[in-house]
Amino acid sequence: MEEDQKSVRQLAKEAGISPSVIQIIRTGKQEDIGLTNFMYITEALSYHLDLVSDQGKQRIPLHQVSP
Repeated sequence: MEEDQKSVRQLAKEAGISPSVIQIIRTGKQEDIGLTNFMYITEALSYHLDLVSDQGKQRIPLHQVSP
């Protein structure tokens, strides 16, 4: 978050999840954040996720509908 100049509150708002969830993840108190929250957070940070086969021949973009 420091690299992206986003506060916990701003990231939470953009991701559509609670600031307390972001803070818990940030402090390491919760290691398993779930795929949905991970997708919300990565998209709020302008990252996009793809599933790629082991051979790299198939790529499936993962796009989350806004929360």
